[in-house]
Amino acid sequence: MVLTHSPSISIVVPALNEEDNIKAAVNSALLALDDANVKGEIIIINDGSTDNTGRIAEEMKQSDKRISVIHHSTPMGMGYSFWDGVSKANNEVVTIFGGDNEGVPSEYFLYLHLFKYVDIVVPFFTNAQRSALRVVISKVYSIAVKILLGLKVHHSTSPVLYRRSILNDINLRSHGFCYQPELLFKTIRRGYLYAEVPFFTLSRVSGKSSIFRLKSILNIVYDFSIIFLDRLFSKKQEELDPSSATVCRRKKVEKLLG
Repeated sequence: MVLTHSPSISIVVPALNEEDNIKAAVNSALLALDDANVKGEIIIINDGSTDNTGRIAEEMKQSDKRISVIHHSTPMGMGYSFWDGVSKANNEVVTIFGGDNEGVPSEYFLYLHLFKYVDIVVPFFTNAQRSALRVVISKVYSIAVKILLGLKVHHSTSPVLYRRSILNDINLRSHGFCYQPELLFKTIRRGYLYAEVPFFTLSRVSGKSSIFRLKSILNIVYDFSIIFLDRLFSKKQEELDPSSATVCRRKKVEKLLG
């Protein structure tokens, strides 16, 4: 299907102990939807929080019908939370926006028009609103992704926007932080079209990221090992139907490029 309008969007907001950030994150997403005049919904995933994140999310749900909330009794991970949100999403495009409020939601809507041509929009950060250590770790992570998965994108952990329909039959091995490069790898390998765009991010206002914890690092190493082995021994991904909208768009682009 070729979009002739600004597509509707579902924004999944995973939050683990983000009581100081979740309200600002959701409000900024709602404001961005209003400013861009885009039809959208916010799906908050309370991922086993032990603070007041869940209560605040429920209060926000009562104030705006565009907000829904899913509660996990225990932390399930970033990937699981995203996938849980996708399963409840109703709109044409789906993306993720962290409950830490580091993103700039208005950036999402600058590129919705690209879905007339592509199936995936992959942002890469253009500013350095992060610590030197985090920048170094991010670069090392990106190099590992390129080497182990052959995924040649600038940034594989940014808030990617997906045409929701292409996610229907994708199976992931990772439910944690590594879900994003795995999902990108599997969708791009299948032949779905993507565009890379510049993106702006902010610094966390409150709390600390859990990505630097030893347990998180070990989980990332484990997930990468599983994904890499899956890539080595799995059969070649099924090709897209020649009559699919993606293939038709690809042919038009190839024709334009000569």
